[in-house]
Amino acid sequence: MASATLTAQECFEVFEGVDEIILFTGCNIFEKGKVAKTNFKTIFTTSCDILYTFMWIFNVYSETEHSETTLNNFSAEILALQATVKLYFLIINRSKIAAVINYGCDFIREFGINPSVKEIFDKYIGICNKWRPIILRIYIVNAISFWIICGMVALFTDGPFLPFAIYLPLIDYESPFGYGLNVAYYLIVSSFINLGFFTSEMLFVSTTIMAYGQTESIAVLCENLAAYLEEFGSNDIKEINHRLAEIIKTQQRHDKFMELQEDAFGLHSFGVIFFSLLLIAVTVFGVMLNGWITGIPICMHGLWQITSLCLIGGFYMIKVDQLQTRVNSVTWYNLPWRKQKMYTCIIYKTQLLKGPTGLSRFPLNFETMISCYKSIYQFMTVLYNFTH
Repeated sequence: MASATLTAQECFEVFEGVDEIILFTGCNIFEKGKVAKTNFKTIFTTSCDILYTFMWIFNVYSETEHSETTLNNFSAEILALQATVKLYFLIINRSKIAAVINYGCDFIREFGINPSVKEIFDKYIGICNKWRPIILRIYIVNAISFWIICGMVALFTDGPFLPFAIYLPLIDYESPFGYGLNVAYYLIVSSFINLGFFTSEMLFVSTTIMAYGQTESIAVLCENLAAYLEEFGSNDIKEINHRLAEIIKTQQRHDKFMELQEDAFGLHSFGVIFFSLLLIAVTVFGVMLNGWITGIPICMHGLWQITSLCLIGGFYMIKVDQLQTRVNSVTWYNLPWRKQKMYTCIIYKTQLLKGPTGLSRFPLNFETMISCYKSIYQFMTVLYNFTH
């Protein structure tokens, strides 16, 4: 029992590690083990996002003579809308996210008494801890490369150039003071947005990886039942009932966990896929028609978000397929005939598992990822034919 509690605490620390990265923005989910509350840092971050979202209206009205400027403005607005979705997810939705995390830890605390189940979650906790700094570095490198490209563009253009060609209203951005103020604002916003994007994605990745462990736990408990029957037979009905009840409870807990995850992450996943496709379309248009160099890292950012969410959801469906195979291959016919009916219900239940989706509009799996890639390729083909 103590070892299961320790593993559950280690699982919770995975999410606390993600929280620590974004703590200074006020968008953290937990604070001293409890759901965090809105504070000054939260209000400041929200104000920056609102200002960033509405800045493009002023700039579209005042800067309309260059197509590249227009592309910059629209890219900025798409990123701002995506950031707003993620901000809503992290601040307004934090109690739902906390419910998913706590429920996942309770699963480990309840079933981690089994050494095989504990070993499974130890493995996946290690994977989360390994990949968190790697994914963070990917976001940091992308942000740095974007600023480097902006700096290179500024060297070869007349006058100062800021990302997206969007400037703070009512301030002369060509003056040293105005330019410095815009740069400072962009550094703050880009840091907040980049870390917000990382945090929301890492929360989804980590909770889905915990779902991997839950599916494997169901399979292990079924295989343990089969091993017990082969060794001791089916005479001890009380022990068989206990093992069957444990399997059914893990299924019910997993179903509830996936429902909570869908409720918490559904809008986030939909917003990421939708706005990423829109962002890629705008940047590809700019790159192919105008040679818009700044759009390349933005396009890569959109591709990364689509790929990461669909990959993690696709791997979950692979785990579900493996679960179905392992549950079906168990020698359940060694059970007493009345208990065989119970086990067939367990088999049937595994056929109904569904993966994460974007507001139930589309599943997050390999098929959705390929469909997104096809749409991007078709759009690029149309643009190529149009330009030639």
